[in-house]
Amino acid sequence: MSRRNAYQCSKASTLALVLIGTASLSLSPACGDDESSTDNSMAADGVTVTGVVVDVTDGDAARNFDYTKYPVVPGVKVCVYDNSKIPCATTDAGGKYSLAGLPEALDVYLSYQKDSLAPMLFKAVSGIGNEMPAMLMVSTTYRDSFAKAGGIEPDENAGLIFFGANLLEDRRTPFKQMFGTSEVYYLRGYQARLLPASKAGPVYVSADWKADASLTTSSQAGWGILQAAPGDYEMRYSHSAVTCPPVTTKVVEGYVTAYVRSVCAADTGDSDAGM
Repeated sequence: MSRRNAYQCSKASTLALVLIGTASLSLSPACGDDESSTDNSMAADGVTVTGVVVDVTDGDAARNFDYTKYPVVPGVKVCVYDNSKIPCATTDAGGKYSLAGLPEALDVYLSYQKDSLAPMLFKAVSGIGNEMPAMLMVSTTYRDSFAKAGGIEPDENAGLIFFGANLLEDRRTPFKQMFGTSEVYYLRGYQARLLPASKAGPVYVSADWKADASLTTSSQAGWGILQAAPGDYEMRYSHSAVTCPPVTTKVVEGYVTAYVRSVCAADTGDSDAGM
């Protein structure tokens, strides 16, 4: 290293010591003759996931899970939950985001936050690709009123789960959704159970897109809600003609954990399962 380069590096190091802890610092890659010595691993390593956020407050059965029919939400902060080492992203004017630096295996929770909207969690796992499903956010007022209509009272010390069960086969149902490049179809007629037990629910959502406490199994809409204390859980599903594996999930105080779903397999020859 030349004396001039050594002097420049010394100045840069001194500046870093002065500023560390008060601001992020980006140094040019010219500290020494070998530019590869610069550590860009935090920006370069890991998986980048992308997605879009929309506002489904006052959603209805006609639009159901079709995110293209709802307004996009700019300014949503998207983070890896409980991991401050990975920089957060923010949705742009089109409601889109790109979040870099995730572990190769994924299996992390993403958090979505914006003032006036109910904060949400989603478990990103390997196998769904790098394009996350559209995050369907709602206002806190709508979240509470929707749950209350099904008999679930607001509880600031608990969280909600929006659960569902899907089939990959087309069952001629209008309740369907894109997960990455795959289209999934929501399942009718299953029962869901949370272990350990939930505080309230499960409450299934009717084909009219209303929480209906009178339903004992899922309607054609194929999803439902429940309330639970903060912690780690397992969701189990049962259906007379379909096998649905259990899934693990997390509840965080004040959050809605979304897309707690099982991808089910219909018995061979049962063409009416889920209709």
